[in-house]
Amino acid sequence: MLLFMVYPFWRIHDAKTRIIDYSQRISPGTPIATAESLAQRQGLKIIKSAGNDPNRTTLLVWDGWAFARWICAISYKDGIVVKRKVNFLD
Repeated sequence: MLLFMVYPFWRIHDAKTRIIDYSQRISPGTPIATAESLAQRQGLKIIKSAGNDPNRTTLLVWDGWAFARWICAISYKDGIVVKRKVNFLD
């Protein structure tokens, strides 16, 4: 019974730790291929989305599960990271 109570808290903490660690390794000026490769090596989930500007898109790197996801949103233009932001989606 205790395991069912502790596991969700541990899983949320683990997801937060992994995304924050990932985010700290990515900085403006980093090639997006490097950011994507690092996410894949760390076993994080990746979603690419295009915005209104065809040259500027977003890479979402996330970890967690249905109701507790930590996300690193990376904006990039011409294959280079412009900015990154960490969010929690509940």
